Amino acid sequence: MGYEIDHFPGRTLVTDKGEYIYFGGTAYLGLQTHPEFLERYQKNLEVYGTTYAASRHSNVQLNPFERGEQWLAGITGAEKALYVSSGFAACQLVRKYMGMQDYKMFFAPHTHAALRLPGDENVADWFLLRKELVGYLDKHQDVTPVLFVDTVDFAGEKPLQLDLLKTLPLEKISLVADDSHAIGITGQQGGGSYSTLKSLEPKHLVVVGSMGKGFAIGGGFLLGEAKDLLKIEQDPWFGGSGPGTPAGLMTLIESAELLEAQRKQLMANTELFVHACKYLDRFSWSEGYPCFTVSDNDLPGYLENRGMVITNFHYPNANSPLMCRIVISAFHTENDILRLATTLNDYYK
Repeated sequence: MGYEIDHFPGRTLVTDKGEYIYFGGTAYLGLQTHPEFLERYQKNLEVYGTTYAASRHSNVQLNPFERGEQWLAGITGAEKALYVSSGFAACQLVRKYMGMQDYKMFFAPHTHAALRLPGDENVADWFLLRKELVGYLDKHQDVTPVLFVDTVDFAGEKPLQLDLLKTLPLEKISLVADDSHAIGITGQQGGGSYSTLKSLEPKHLVVVGSMGKGFAIGGGFLLGEAKDLLKIEQDPWFGGSGPGTPAGLMTLIESAELLEAQRKQLMANTELFVHACKYLDRFSWSEGYPCFTVSDNDLPGYLENRGMVITNFHYPNANSPLMCRIVISAFHTENDILRLATTLNDYYK
C-alpha cells in the first residue's frame, strides 16, 4: 500500500489511518529531523542562502564548496573530491568521462541505472562477469576495462559484497563504484567504501554517490585521484550545472561530533535488532549494516496491522517481485526495535 503524507517520515509517519513506526527510507543517521542538525542547517541557510545556482566555473564562489570537498576527501581517504547537484549527476559525469576514454565498459549485477546510459546492460551474475572480464583481458591487454558496481546491493545475496571484487584481476581494471548507501554510515568517520576499495588496488578508482541518505543533504559526490577529477571538473556538464547546497555542506563540516554520535547509535540499534530477531535467515543482510531485505507479499500488511510500516515496492520494475526492506535508523528507540523483532518472530514462527 502506498502513502502520500505531508511531513518527513522520520521515526514515525502519520497517515489518515493513524500513526506508524517507520522502518523504511534512507534516513540512516536520522539527521533529516534531528533538532541539532536542523538548527545548524537553518543558521547556515541564513548565511549562504537556499541555493547558489552559479556555475562552479564562475568568478564568484562560496567557500563551503571547496571546504566541503576537502572535508569529503579527508574523511574518505580520497586524493580529491567533487560536490555536484545530485547523486545522479555524479554518476552520469563519471559514466560520460569513462565513455570518452578508450575503455571497454562492464556493469556488475544490479548496478544502479544512474551509472548507465541507454544501451548499457548489467551482467546477469558474478560468475559470468568474471568470465567476461577475464576473457576480455586475455584478448585485449592494451585496452583497460571499466567495471561499474554498487557497493551496496539490495538485490544480491547480501547488501555488502565487496569480497566478490577480490575474485577479479582488479590490478588490470578501472573501478567505478556507487557508494550512495554506504557513505556516512560505514567506514572510518563515515567515509564509506573508498578506502576499502582502494586497498584492493584497482588500476583506477572513482567512487560516486548521493549525499541525501547518510549525510541528509542534497547533492552528490565524486571521489578519486586528482588527475581524473580535474578532468571531470573541466567537463561542460560540471561547469554548466548548478552545484548542491552550500548550507548543507557547511552543516556537515560543523557536525562531526553529531555524525559520530548518530553512527554509534545506529550501530547499537542494528546490533540490538540482530540479537532480538530470531529469523534473520529469512533476510538478505550483512553484519553491521542496518538494512534487511526479503521478498514477501504478506509481510508489509502484517506489520501495518500491528502499527509498523516498512519500505516495499516492486524492484527493479513493476513486473518484478515485491521487495521488502526493513531499515533500522539512529532515531529508533529500544522499544521500537524490540517491538519489530517480536512481531517478526511471531510472523515467522
